[in-house]
Amino acid sequence: MNGIFAGLPVLTLEEASLFGVYFMVALDTFSSAHSSPYTAEVRGGSPENRERVMHWAHIGGGVAVMMGVGVALFSRNGWPAVGVLAGSTVMIGLYHHGLSRAKVDTEQELG
Repeated sequence: MNGIFAGLPVLTLEEASLFGVYFMVALDTFSSAHSSPYTAEVRGGSPENRERVMHWAHIGGGVAVMMGVGVALFSRNGWPAVGVLAGSTVMIGLYHHGLSRAKVDTEQELG
């Protein structure tokens, strides 16, 4: 490989899969403990909170996509990128769905 990846080892598909799975386990643990589409529904009533919810949902999606693309490059296999793009798309959709069900409340604050 050339460029910024020159000199880095090429992972086997098994190694890349294990890396990807466990990286996502860490992300899933954080996201499950701190936020969810349900939280978006319950706490997303004010315009400010709606913006906060999607700000962090997009950051989570961006981190996941970077990880999937990185694993795809290291493993020379496109499926990690396809999987993470699909999963991120589903999650962003679920956050939008949660916000669409939120009751409008301009006094509501994230806690």
